[in-house]
Amino acid sequence: MHRLFSLIYYANNIFLRQKSFYILAFVIMFNYCMKKIFFFFVVILLLSSCNDDKNHDIYSPYFFEIRSLMTSDPREALNKIMEIDESEDSLRFKDPYFKNEFNILYAEASFKSSRKQPNKAEVAEATAFYDSLFNIYENDLNVSFQTARAHYYKAVGETEVDNIVESCEDYLTSLKIMKHKFKRKNLDYEKNRFIALIYTRLGTLYSDEYYFDIALDYYHNSYLFFKYIKDTTSYLYSSARIGKSYQSINEIENAKFWYKNTISEASEKNHVYSDYAKRGLAQICFDGGETDTSVNIIKELINMSDDNDKYAYEYTMAEMYLDLCQYDSALFYAKESFLHGNKSTKLISANMIYEIYKSLAEADMDESDFMNNKKHPANRDNTDIKIQIASLYDEYKSDEDKNARYLTAIVAIVIALLVITFSFIRTMNVTKKSHQETLDKKDEIIKNNEWRISLIEGKIRSSNEELRQKEEIIKKQKSEIDDIKSRINSGNSADLEKYYNSDICIEVIRRVQELNNKNLKATELEPLSNNELILVLQSANLYLDNYINRLGNKYPDLKKDDFYCICLLLLNIDKSYLQYFLGKNQSSIWRRLDKIRKIMNIDINESFTINFIKEI
Repeated sequence: MHRLFSLIYYANNIFLRQKSFYILAFVIMFNYCMKKIFFFFVVILLLSSCNDDKNHDIYSPYFFEIRSLMTSDPREALNKIMEIDESEDSLRFKDPYFKNEFNILYAEASFKSSRKQPNKAEVAEATAFYDSLFNIYENDLNVSFQTARAHYYKAVGETEVDNIVESCEDYLTSLKIMKHKFKRKNLDYEKNRFIALIYTRLGTLYSDEYYFDIALDYYHNSYLFFKYIKDTTSYLYSSARIGKSYQSINEIENAKFWYKNTISEASEKNHVYSDYAKRGLAQICFDGGETDTSVNIIKELINMSDDNDKYAYEYTMAEMYLDLCQYDSALFYAKESFLHGNKSTKLISANMIYEIYKSLAEADMDESDFMNNKKHPANRDNTDIKIQIASLYDEYKSDEDKNARYLTAIVAIVIALLVITFSFIRTMNVTKKSHQETLDKKDEIIKNNEWRISLIEGKIRSSNEELRQKEEIIKKQKSEIDDIKSRINSGNSADLEKYYNSDICIEVIRRVQELNNKNLKATELEPLSNNELILVLQSANLYLDNYINRLGNKYPDLKKDDFYCICLLLLNIDKSYLQYFLGKNQSSIWRRLDKIRKIMNIDINESFTINFIKEI
């Protein structure tokens, strides 16, 4: 009986999916033989074929139970999928609809069960299959949604293997399909949440690559969608991430607003994202000089957290005490973070512990446990990745703007046609009057149309003027950029040239050039020794008119590590190399540069190098 049902199901699918082909063949034959005679009959058949597309069912009833379990109990859904034996259901798996739906559901259940994607190649094949269907049945909402899901879970698998660009492309493809094919009335809870998840994944992707302004765009959208469907946990996550993104670009007031919004909207007092927001507020307080307040907040979070969750707060506490030069307390919390943390946290905690021991000059202490874990983070050289995903975002926004302009133009044309049509009908109703009156009415219509045309022409001229102004701004910005590059490359004085030609500066530049010539990763850079760093400072003082001492007098809050950063950036090397030359972790360097920016009152959009040159 089971086999009989399978045969009937499979045969039915074959018949339905071939129907469009038979109809099309029939239409071509009649169109070739009797084109004019059967013209209207052909049109009717084509319209019928289109209607079949709208009702196209790509979902197998075999997976109904699994689909229903996917939200409520994804682990059980995964178990049921894994129970399906391809050899026993070979007939079904010969059906591409069944096979590809199976692979997408397998990927979805694995992801929702916190497992890595086991079938990346099959998901890629399924995505290509649904893309081909989408090209044929582009107005079919079932096909559109399944295609969007396929691209989403293909992106999930690519993210797991660090294929950032490919992942970004697939997430954006999924988002474009959902936005362009589904009207608001077609979005049920599932589809609204799906769109919100796409926005969230894109926000995380761009945030991880330090494009916080782009991440903000996506997080704001995910917050609105989650808020609309009343998914509390998810919109609290988006709210907290918005706060973090604003904090990362130094828009502190906005960051405070969203952190406080997260805390106030959390139903539970100690909700995980409420605690995340409190941690962010503590960091803001610390940077603002409210050290006691920030320390008390983090201590409270540590006391309320389980051992599995407290390592992040312990590391934050260690960072605060280290900045306060309270090395004993910093050492205590760094060791606790190392004890409770995951692999990534153990690495940065071990590095911090080593630095504290070095500062305390306690050479007799056993550092072996931490030295084994101390290493510079093996960050990939992601310059090309950052450029590519930035370009993808620009293309996406450009397409969105283009679609908006097209829609506006279409609406304007439709309105104009309606107005003209209405005017014409009204004119025809009053043509029973005298000939002269009729002519006068026609003249009035012509004048009205001329006015409308002139109005449209005025709008076009205005738009062209706006475009011209934008082009002028772009040219001006390009000129400024070229000028900055020229100033960086040539220097601004003979003293700066002498600094560049000093032995230690030549050595630093040589290491960077050797790295680029051999196409090596930045992690291969050899850190500068203490003696070399001292030589850099001495060279700056010698050839740049006591530059370091003058900076120290002008900006007394600058520290020794700040002067190292300044001297190296004067050489016009990429700031991403600083962590390797100075033997620091990335977060420490970014935090140090942010403090330098605040102390020297450097605008966030301005170049560090140019500002340092101005101080010479």
